[in-house]
Amino acid sequence: MVITTAIVIVSCGVRQYDRVIEFNIQSTSDYCEGANPNNEILKKLATPSPFNGILYIHKNKDREDVGITQKFKNGKASISGLVNGKYSVYRYPAIEVSIPENNQQDSSNMSNISNNLDEMMDYQCEIHKAFQPIATININQETTDVSLEIHLECDPCSEPKP
Repeated sequence: MVITTAIVIVSCGVRQYDRVIEFNIQSTSDYCEGANPNNEILKKLATPSPFNGILYIHKNKDREDVGITQKFKNGKASISGLVNGKYSVYRYPAIEVSIPENNQQDSSNMSNISNNLDEMMDYQCEIHKAFQPIATININQETTDVSLEIHLECDPCSEPKP
């Protein structure tokens, strides 16, 4: 009896890992160029279209898990290895969050202080960007496909366009 129960539990777990879930991702996006766009460009960006690119899927919202890096072509991808649960979807890869080492430069030099502050601000921006999910999905026993519409914002850490 105990052996039968163990076999059932193990086989259900294996089926979760072996199943393939079909993803269909549509995206809209902000206008991230310099000059003011015309209405035609804005309308095109606001119209959902198949997503092409890479997304990062994590079960742990703090991205402390390995996660899945998935390339989408024409909005489509097949993903295996997802167990039941809630997942967060990210546009940018995870980064390691660490406390920057103290800079051994002369702190009385104002340009060095300014450079260090700029670097810290850039680092904080990269951390914020990397931990901002663009979608969440729930996977359960019955899940065979996932359809999402995501919105792609401009990179908050890039220089503004003229």
